[in-house]
Amino acid sequence: MVVLEPSAPRTPEVEETFTRLEAELRASGFDVQVLTFDGDEPRAALEDALTKTSAAAAITIHGRAEVWVRDRLTGKLVVREDASQSGSPQLVAIHSVELLRASLLELEHPGASKVDDPKKPIPDPVKALIGPVEPTRPASSAWAGFGVELGVGTLVHFDPPLPMVVPVLRLSLGSTIGLGGRVSLVGPSIGPDLRGEGSVSELMVSGEGFFAPRLPWPFELIGFAGLGVYRVGAASALAADPDSRSGSSVGVIFTFGAGTGVRLADHFTLDLNLFGAVSAPRVVIDSGPNELGSLGQPILGATTGIRAAF
Repeated sequence: MVVLEPSAPRTPEVEETFTRLEAELRASGFDVQVLTFDGDEPRAALEDALTKTSAAAAITIHGRAEVWVRDRLTGKLVVREDASQSGSPQLVAIHSVELLRASLLELEHPGASKVDDPKKPIPDPVKALIGPVEPTRPASSAWAGFGVELGVGTLVHFDPPLPMVVPVLRLSLGSTIGLGGRVSLVGPSIGPDLRGEGSVSELMVSGEGFFAPRLPWPFELIGFAGLGVYRVGAASALAADPDSRSGSSVGVIFTFGAGTGVRLADHFTLDLNLFGAVSAPRVVIDSGPNELGSLGQPILGATTGIRAAF
């Protein structure tokens, strides 16, 4: 609530100013109450009006506009005067509303010297007058621009169950709306031998399209899918075996998955990606007539790394 108190003498100019001021305040969402005081001391009347009502502020016109705001945190009155040579009633009314809003914002973000306890909550009536503050959304997706990610991950197979450790390198290029593409290099892998008879090394190179929506929070989401090349190399672990041999196989791989990330700084993000992959053809590892394993259908993986965006 804002209390308006016209000052004496009630000239036509004062009447017009208060009419315009009341309209400006109501248009700005304030609840306005008009009181008339007796006497020649407007400041005493304003202080008395704030004491007797539940209003958060009082305004009078006495030569120039004076805006009085009751600071409920300290019990003091904040007084602002329109020092501009506004002249016209319309400008005086506009300046009065601006002074009121500036005073309320000052109470919302007080200096250390004005409030004994800066953690004390702002009263609800003052918050209601100022209005809600909308959260600031990022201007673009966190994946906009060029990015480089370095990290580490794991690949898991099921025939036989074979976890592999892999280094990861990704280069990405995204737009402000979140659409983009990236190139992923996963491998070469390091892991245990296949049933103690052969060692395997995997390398995946894929091109992926992704979508990373704009979010107002310090974390992000991404979904992706793509195609690439899958190379598997194998060598016998039985050195004494005269039939031991090594070889490799190359196929096409389809990748898909999703991920999230936490922004560590303006240009650095900690990323986590979970993905699946299917190769064509299926890669079979054998030792003579014995099949040691079948890789590539499917592969599950997880990677984590630090991405730098430019």
